[in-house]
Amino acid sequence: MRSEDALRPCEAGSSVVLLGIPLDHNSSHLRGPRLAPHAIRRFLRAGSMDWSSEEGVDLESDSRWGDAGDVVIEGSPGDMARIEAVASDYWGNGQRLLVLDGDHSITAPLLRGARAAHRSITIVHFDAHPDLYPEFQGNRDSHASPF
Repeated sequence: MRSEDALRPCEAGSSVVLLGIPLDHNSSHLRGPRLAPHAIRRFLRAGSMDWSSEEGVDLESDSRWGDAGDVVIEGSPGDMARIEAVASDYWGNGQRLLVLDGDHSITAPLLRGARAAHRSITIVHFDAHPDLYPEFQGNRDSHASPF
């Protein structure tokens, strides 16, 4: 894990873990989605937001959540197994993941990690198309085939 971008350290008792997955080598067209986790964190630190919720909880110092940093992505076949293992470890510890991602190809290893940890999860998927190809351009791990 790379943690230099983490907003706040992840403590052992954190029930919600922010996890970056800066991957885009399975994209069929443009590169750049791998920059999303860093960019999201940069904007969260920009000083224009208030870390206090409407309920009066100060999210900046609340130990119920933490930022685990980014999964190390090497652009190799081992990346998918690494994503699955990291997700399985967090879910196996009873934690919830809030993932900052690159391309959609990370969905399949995240789902396999949830299955390995025997967890049910909720997916919120915003996209203009359903990504239901069994493979795309010969790549089963394509951004176009996570489901």
